[in-house]
Amino acid sequence: MKTSNTFKLTAAAAVLASVLLTGCNQANSTTATTTAEAVVAIPVESALTRQGEISSSYRTTATLEARGEAEVISKATGIVQQILVEEGDKVVAGQLLAQLDNERQQYSLNKEKAELNRLGSELKRMEEMYQRKLISADVFEKLQWQFDALQASVNLAELALKET
Repeated sequence: MKTSNTFKLTAAAAVLASVLLTGCNQANSTTATTTAEAVVAIPVESALTRQGEISSSYRTTATLEARGEAEVISKATGIVQQILVEEGDKVVAGQLLAQLDNERQQYSLNKEKAELNRLGSELKRMEEMYQRKLISADVFEKLQWQFDALQASVNLAELALKET
């Protein structure tokens, strides 16, 4: 009885193993067929090997978008004399990008300085006259205000020259 149970158990195990192996074999054959169907031939161009230079360029077309956007505002107007950076160069805030023609600003500054020197000399003379009580305080103060205003104009002209 033990022998027949062992025989039955062995026979059942053999049948089960053959069923499992048959199932695995079918899955592999289906996968192999699918893989064979998925392979597509790609045409290639072959060439003989030879020594030469390697090209490091690649031509393509693309749409690029910047990560960020910056507004560039000029503090001065004028004709661009020299461009100091190229498109695509990295720049920092406050870096000079272009040099403007500053001849007009230089002439304006020279004119303002000459006028300031003239008014300074006149102010010294008037101060001596004011101390001797030959002119009124009102006349002297107006001349002093003109001098201060002209000094501010010189400062503005220097700033305009610096910004070009």
